[in-house]
Amino acid sequence: MNEDSIVTIGSNDNCDLKLEGPTVSGLHAQARLDPGHFLWIRDENSGRGMFLKRNDNWVRARLVAACAGDLLRFGDVEVTLDQVTSLFGADSDVRLAPTPEPSLYDARTGRYTLRDRDSEPTLNTPKRNPDTGGIVDESK
Repeated sequence: MNEDSIVTIGSNDNCDLKLEGPTVSGLHAQARLDPGHFLWIRDENSGRGMFLKRNDNWVRARLVAACAGDLLRFGDVEVTLDQVTSLFGADSDVRLAPTPEPSLYDARTGRYTLRDRDSEPTLNTPKRNPDTGGIVDESK
């Protein structure tokens, strides 16, 4: 993967996709293509979060393998996948997963990969704080 395979999203003037609004961080997120040209979008510890609309539900997300039909929200600003994929250029051959697939995290390499469609599907249910109901980040 080369540097041209990464684009920035946020309110800073130097972001590739500049978004306006008080809920958008300066560098809100990065989008990149993996070696298979699948599109991944990662929240860059923004103040107001990144949200994914999939199957008519909005969920807060830190890292997303984009699927056909997804919508994104950075803070309160909605963005289509077409807006993000267009930043890579017409010759980039950006690929979207046809259906939502859970991602796999390999702790040894520190990388996320697309799930092998032939393997047993698993869903990771986030651990929640019983007092606040918030999601507990177990990676720390």
